[in-house]
Amino acid sequence: MTNDAGSIFEQLNAPFLYEEYAVNHDGFVSVSPQATADRLNQVIGPLRWTFQIIDQNVDMEMFYVSIFGKIAIQNDDGEWIEKSQFGDATMVIKRGERTPTAQAINDAKKKAASDCMKKCASLLSVASDVYRGRLTALRNDSREYRETASRLNLDTNSKQFKNGIVILPDSYKSIYEGNNWKGIFQSDIITMATLMEKYISGNGSEAGFNAWFKRLDEKGASLAHMDYVLQDALNKKGAGNQTPKDVPSSDSRFASMENRQKEDQAPLKNKQPEGPISGVYQMISVEGEDDPYYKLVFNFNGTTKEIMAVGPLMERIDVLNLQEGSTYSLWTRTAKGRNVLRDIRKAV
Repeated sequence: MTNDAGSIFEQLNAPFLYEEYAVNHDGFVSVSPQATADRLNQVIGPLRWTFQIIDQNVDMEMFYVSIFGKIAIQNDDGEWIEKSQFGDATMVIKRGERTPTAQAINDAKKKAASDCMKKCASLLSVASDVYRGRLTALRNDSREYRETASRLNLDTNSKQFKNGIVILPDSYKSIYEGNNWKGIFQSDIITMATLMEKYISGNGSEAGFNAWFKRLDEKGASLAHMDYVLQDALNKKGAGNQTPKDVPSSDSRFASMENRQKEDQAPLKNKQPEGPISGVYQMISVEGEDDPYYKLVFNFNGTTKEIMAVGPLMERIDVLNLQEGSTYSLWTRTAKGRNVLRDIRKAV
């Protein structure tokens, strides 16, 4: 501990690798005990801190372990500074059993000790951002969790994502980029809160958003689709030369944007879709700087054709992960001289 106190606490509370964070069974963000100990060793020194269990209570009626412990760190003057906290854990009882096994009791003691150590360390600023709630979680029972896991291709059976997805604050981005670390940040996530924020930023109302969201949700639109509709409407509104009084309200603009999406993605009475037709996938490129879309190239019986995919179809393309040389069934329609993708499936 040779640096000033402010620097020491900043080092103790510095972000961890994304892999060191996880969502626990209660749906809250936590950091691993080993990462906590490693941080203390790195900043304080392995011989200048200790953890001690002061009291332990094993409740065999409630199958609960509670531990009171303390962490002590040594300053440059040789004095020891102590911080104490409680830690707890519940014993796991196997299905069909009435009491926990001896192993389950010992495991609960270890978990309670780890919990106590981490909470003591948090009083020294280790992972204090976690305890302050700056890192949030998408719980595994939420729609945002399911759609984010699908969109980012996360393994929901892995230990890291089984209970939820840890969301880092955007203020961590520069640190992560500087260390060449990977993580999932708040700006990467589409939630109802971010959708409402966009809707209201276009002069819409909360009541209007609720009605708009319900309408699209009932039609099976994903959060990513809704975000595309909102962002496209905001982009068009911002790019226009209309005066404020001439700009339609967000409610009407988003409704009209939804109608334009229908025109691009659904058959109209006077514009019947073409297909299905089978084509061999060749390549893909992203076109359009202000309003991006996918340009897909397929071979149809020796004839090469370009097909444009916009909006939610771009997300569908991402999920399908098209393989060069594979055959797909496509539904298209012609709009303004272009072949526009309406649906695509892997050929059986």
